[in-house]
Amino acid sequence: MAKSKKTSTEYKRNFHACHPIMKKGGVHEKSRGAKRASQKRATRKLVSDQLGRSPLAA
Repeated sequence: MAKSKKTSTEYKRNFHACHPIMKKGGVHEKSRGAKRASQKRATRKLVSDQLGRSPLAA
């Protein structure tokens, strides 16, 4: 006896769950640019603290 395939009335698929745009979901992280900018700020702050002066004062 052959098995019959399930019809669409028996088998519902959630098309929102497998939509291509949904692959972008997940944990929100900072962008690479934001990470680099943060590192630059931290480096400038460290240097200015070590030298004891403001980076704006020339």
